[in-house]
Amino acid sequence: MISEKWLIDFINQYTKYPNNTVIVGDELRASCPLNIHKDFRPSFAINLKNYHWNCKGCSNAGLSLKSLIAKILKISWYEAQNIVEQNNVLTPSAVLNEINNITLDNK
Repeated sequence: MISEKWLIDFINQYTKYPNNTVIVGDELRASCPLNIHKDFRPSFAINLKNYHWNCKGCSNAGLSLKSLIAKILKISWYEAQNIVEQNNVLTPSAVLNEINNITLDNK
């Protein structure tokens, strides 16, 4: 299971308004990390128990943490799956290092 701290750190790297990120009950709420619409108030939510996520501002949604990572980083679900599997302790820096390796390998 991913720690709440990791998830907050990851989302905050990609949202324009990281100070809006809060945990309310079983949900992490934040400004949309997809950055495809203006979002001054939290419209994005991820359930901390099952990782289902959605954004009320842009209507994007998914049923897994891997789909969220893929959408934010603009990579395939398969690449996101590999990142999750290759990192026993998934940290934001590990994800970014893995993305850089995939990008370099594809060039």
